[in-house]
Amino acid sequence: CYGDDESINSEFLCAMLQMLRDDNAVTRARFAEVTRNNILTYYRQSLNDVLVTACDNYLHMQMNEAGYHAGYDNEHGDIVWGKF
Repeated sequence: CYGDDESINSEFLCAMLQMLRDDNAVTRARFAEVTRNNILTYYRQSLNDVLVTACDNYLHMQMNEAGYHAGYDNEHGDIVWGKF
């Protein structure tokens, strides 16, 4: 919930204390927004890795179904698609 800021004056703690002191729709919305942003910050790299892997797997599946197979270009190390 802290994102990447675990200091005593973090945005998360300030929003939570403000909501606890004055519980209304505005302070609850601010706390929810800060919590959401911090969770995205904390898990950004993990989520990105999952999405990249899923997209790569989907591309390989689609290309294989179309009759293409991946190979590596020995000179550049790139993936080359072809019907081998």
